[in-house]
Amino acid sequence: MRPWAPIPGAERLPIRNDGTQFDAHMDLVTVRDDEGHLLYRVATENDVTEKSLLQAQLLQSQKLESLGILASGIAHDCNNLLTLARKNVVHLKTVALNDLVADAT
Repeated sequence: MRPWAPIPGAERLPIRNDGTQFDAHMDLVTVRDDEGHLLYRVATENDVTEKSLLQAQLLQSQKLESLGILASGIAHDCNNLLTLARKNVVHLKTVALNDLVADAT
């Protein structure tokens, strides 16, 4: 048995002295003697507010990137349809002009 065993960290919202909440990550390590008896526990708590804000910004930018890719795909599909319609209009103009020339002669 190891003399120490980490307990997985936890996220929580503690309160600062000024009354504001902040994001914190807490780790707890249990230290035991050779027989496995608990000697003591060591807890550390880190302010991860900035990390949480950066993660939120990253998520927002990924959402916007996905939206841009979707909009680009829709614009491309619309452009394909407009190109097809334009070619049909040009073809109809050509046919109509040829019919006018044939009727005139």
